[in-house]
Amino acid sequence: MSAQDPTWNPKKTARCNGNIRYESSSSWWVCEKCGRCGDHDFARAHRPINDPAVFLLESIQFFLERRKTEGIDRNLALSQMLHVAGTALRYAAAAGAGNLDQYLKRLTAQ
Repeated sequence: MSAQDPTWNPKKTARCNGNIRYESSSSWWVCEKCGRCGDHDFARAHRPINDPAVFLLESIQFFLERRKTEGIDRNLALSQMLHVAGTALRYAAAAGAGNLDQYLKRLTAQ
């Protein structure tokens, strides 16, 4: 997530302050608070893992705020949002559980 990502929100820069437990035989670590894992030296500066329900609610708010700045009526924005969500879910179902990561990569900005 960076300023080049059109969904970037500079207000969402909070870092997790959980205890980091390192694997004894490698550089891998796990945060005991949020569960994020990694293998780099920046463990203390990691962002917490998003709860899927919180991510959905934040995404809804983000979508509606963006449409509001464009002057779109709230009811129309809600209809647009529901159409996009329905379309994304149908194609995700068709992609299958094993291909969700590839499906999502095609949806996100590069």
